[in-house]
Amino acid sequence: MHKFDTFILCGLLSLNLPAALHAESGPLGWGDPEIKQEMETDRPDFTEGTQPISPGHLQIETGYTYTYDGGGGQRLEEHTLPELLARIGAFEELELRIAWAGYISQQHGAIDESGVSDFSLGFKHRVLNQDDWMPDLSYIGELSIPAGSSGLTSGAVEPAFKLLWAYGLDRYSVAGNLNLAALQGEDERYLEVSSSLAFGADLTQHFGTYVEYFGLYPAEQVVEEDEHYLNGGFTWSVSPDFQLDLRTGFGLNGDAIDLFTGAGFAARI
Repeated sequence: MHKFDTFILCGLLSLNLPAALHAESGPLGWGDPEIKQEMETDRPDFTEGTQPISPGHLQIETGYTYTYDGGGGQRLEEHTLPELLARIGAFEELELRIAWAGYISQQHGAIDESGVSDFSLGFKHRVLNQDDWMPDLSYIGELSIPAGSSGLTSGAVEPAFKLLWAYGLDRYSVAGNLNLAALQGEDERYLEVSSSLAFGADLTQHFGTYVEYFGLYPAEQVVEEDEHYLNGGFTWSVSPDFQLDLRTGFGLNGDAIDLFTGAGFAARI
């Protein structure tokens, strides 16, 4: 082959190289070109799922929540959006996470307050896959960063650890979380334990439902008190990579919020 022909051939190959590389990786430039698992979201329930995002892919989860509480003699109404969670598949069984509740508009008695919330950075790692009676087992590590508006920020970095488990049983599932967080209270930092138990069912190929209990339990003598909740909702898989959701919940004790309800969606590439 002449030198000129070799030059032309090398040029053509180099033009096709980016496409070839893209075809062998996910849309973020690494990982698997195709998603091999069904879509699993961490919204709309309190319980975080055990399944990380496939390497090289991105999943965005977002929504809106309305909160009402009439306890304590002062009415509380709160609107929160976009409740953004960005999940990035980094490696096999490991995802990176950015979470931000977003803009919060709050009316508490005669006081109106609005602004942006803190955000958190973290990761999810799956350590066991379900095998007979052995459940899916994962964990989340995250840090809340005090970047919110005055009056809405905690004012401190707050670390948290979440242990996640789940069983899939044909059309049904059961899952739960056990969480530990070092939170900044009104007067001092304290340890809060939280847990959840969720039951889910596929009603049809595209529609699902769930019911869930979750609770927050401050582990020390602080102003904050235990809160217990029950909630449920529905999901609609519009496509394999796009899901809509709806949820409603209420408090089970006097220190819990009376009512919360919201809707949202999740999309992945």
